[in-house]
Amino acid sequence: MTEEGKWNSQEILYEKKDRVATITINRPEKYNACTTVTHLGVGGLSMYYGTDESVEGVNAFMEKRKPDFNRFRK
Repeated sequence: MTEEGKWNSQEILYEKKDRVATITINRPEKYNACTTVTHLGVGGLSMYYGTDESVEGVNAFMEKRKPDFNRFRK
């Protein structure tokens, strides 16, 4: 997995671009129901990116605004 790039398994799609990560459960035939693999994968990615920047990104998404990463070092 690279800082700016993609990581894909069969059940989880991950992409990070411009400091924003997108995690997608990819099981349309099962209506994206979670398995142990998807649960552990999403949990692992969430822990890996559970930083202040990630929290700002999630909060911005939930509040329907652009994230403000200026207060974080690059």
